[in-house]
Amino acid sequence: MRKQCHGRGGLRLIWRGIAALAVALNAPLAHAEPGEDHPQVARFPGAHIEQYDFKQYEEFVLLLSKPVNRNSEYVADKVLPLEGQVTYIHYEVPKSASPLQVFRNYQSALRRSGFTTLFVCERPCTTNNLDNFSKLMKASKHYLNYATDNQFLAAQRGNTYVSLWVNDGGVWQHVVDKEALND
Repeated sequence: MRKQCHGRGGLRLIWRGIAALAVALNAPLAHAEPGEDHPQVARFPGAHIEQYDFKQYEEFVLLLSKPVNRNSEYVADKVLPLEGQVTYIHYEVPKSASPLQVFRNYQSALRRSGFTTLFVCERPCTTNNLDNFSKLMKASKHYLNYATDNQFLAAQRGNTYVSLWVNDGGVWQHVVDKEALND
């Protein structure tokens, strides 16, 4: 035989349950990011992840000189082909932060954490849309965009390499943990 809720205690319990459900349904949903930061590269304060991709083993070309258009194809005189774990992150930064502020912050943070700068291309590094360089960098499946205030840096610490574009569209970061393929 089922026990029925009678009296104030049972009714109070029902109203508490209804109130808790109403609060839960009206609570704002947290912005779920599609990935996580690379453990060796801290994000700019207030930035959030817009695009994310991780591959256990992939190739990537690190630019070590300014990309230029030759015969309708973008090339760079100096590059470093890499293979290993590749983490791609596109961060959107707060609107109050300028691309220069974000770029300088990354330069300083990487230097403080022991990275060596391999190449820097100050603004305007290029006025081309970053998507033009995706084939050159072997990053054709990654979202690259914008052409205003482009700044670039390449850095290294041990077997970890960082490729970082900063512009008015945010931060476009590739981190490669160089390693041999374990077959």
